[in-house]
Amino acid sequence: MVFIIDDDKDDLELIAAAYREVNKNEKLKLFETSLDFLAFTSDPKNAGIIPSYVISDLKMPAMDGIRMIERLRKQHSYETIPVIMLSTSSLISDLERSYNAGVNCFLIKPDTYNGWKSTVSTVQTWVKRWYASVGV
Repeated sequence: MVFIIDDDKDDLELIAAAYREVNKNEKLKLFETSLDFLAFTSDPKNAGIIPSYVISDLKMPAMDGIRMIERLRKQHSYETIPVIMLSTSSLISDLERSYNAGVNCFLIKPDTYNGWKSTVSTVQTWVKRWYASVGV
């Protein structure tokens, strides 16, 4: 299962469609706000629902992706889950802040549907290699 957090409904729909096309078997849990996501992950009744990885947007209202990841990493179940940050930003400062918060991979959001499919494929390959490298 993959958790995806993005306040842009169009981006959520595009990435979900890309997953359905690239990997029909991948289960997705979509969140429109970082606050909804953190509420879900901190709710004891959801303790057994742990994703293979998390994909988050960087720039979101109320709480940006960086602050969300900093809080997420404090939860024991999420200390080592791979986190991919997607953003339209290519600022080095955003990249550095993301990695300092505990992000494992930072990617620029694509601007076409084919780009989303390629990104999904890249993310899935990266996650497999990440798990292989840590021995899981």
